Amino acid sequence: MHELIRDEQELLASLERIFADTVEKYEKRQNETSVTAHEFELFSNYFSQLYDNMEHQKRSKMSRIEELNEIQRALVEAYRDKKLLEKLQEKISKELAKEQDLAEQKESDFHFLARRHDRDE
Repeated sequence: MHELIRDEQELLASLERIFADTVEKYEKRQNETSVTAHEFELFSNYFSQLYDNMEHQKRSKMSRIEELNEIQRALVEAYRDKKLLEKLQEKISKELAKEQDLAEQKESDFHFLARRHDRDE
């Protein structure tokens, strides 16, 4: 996902460079000679298209970043859930072991008392 964001950023940077280069060419052309109405319209349309492309690319990049943030939030939540389940499992295991120990102790006590009772008779 980080690679996709980097790719989106690189594409945006490329569009921005093209835009800046085109502005420079336009200004140079404008300073050298007068710009005809047709040339002005061509540059204007091109600038407009580049601007629209850059805006689209910015939205695309922000969308990718938001996707990454959602994935990160989901991973953090899953990690918390996993840790909670591990703690619950550990608690249940300890309780089961404790119950098992108590059951074994009761059985041991029963056998001890039964042998003692048999001996006393």
